[in-house]
Amino acid sequence: MYREKSGVFLFLLLWIMSGVCFLQGGDKKEEKVYELIYKDVQLIKQSLLRLETQVKDNQEQLNRLEKSLAHLGKILTQLQLEQASFKEKQQEIPLLYQAILEKFDSLSLNFQKIKEEVLAIKKIVVPAEESPATETPPAEEKTQQAAASPPTQSQPPEKPPLPPDLSPQEIFNMAREDYLKGHYDLAIEGFRIYLANFPESPLADNASYWIGESLFSQGKYEEA
Repeated sequence: MYREKSGVFLFLLLWIMSGVCFLQGGDKKEEKVYELIYKDVQLIKQSLLRLETQVKDNQEQLNRLEKSLAHLGKILTQLQLEQASFKEKQQEIPLLYQAILEKFDSLSLNFQKIKEEVLAIKKIVVPAEESPATETPPAEEKTQQAAASPPTQSQPPEKPPLPPDLSPQEIFNMAREDYLKGHYDLAIEGFRIYLANFPESPLADNASYWIGESLFSQGKYEEA
């Protein structure tokens, strides 16, 4: 009987000890699990912090890119405006050049007209000043002078007829065009008409030059 009781007691003691050991082993396993979970949580936190930092950096880069794009957009718009303005000015250049040419031609014609008027006034005034105021001789003296005077020489050739309704500049330009077209005879005639009627014109020397060029082009080297 005693042996049976002692056996039961030993069995219970062993069972209790095994339960205690089992409980102690379970606590250790739970502690290890908690430690692993804690470590994982810490790693996750660190990863999240790194991600937040990267997101902030990326956001700052995006902001800088947006500012750069906005600045480039303003520069592009300014360049487009300047290009359009340059094209408008470039289109205005031929018009300005044409206006300058027309103004120059008008001034040249006005100057030529004034020059011709001055020459005409000189032709009228100078002979009147140079001629002495003498009385008209009687008819007998006129007949005696006519008998005593030697035969008069032939009159100098008359000036070539001036084309009607043409200014001196137009006559010169027409002769110049005839020369450029190879109509040398017409060019020579036009320049000679110009020289005969406007010998003191600023373009008289040019007319003489083009007469020589026309003769040279015809092979008349001695006359040129």
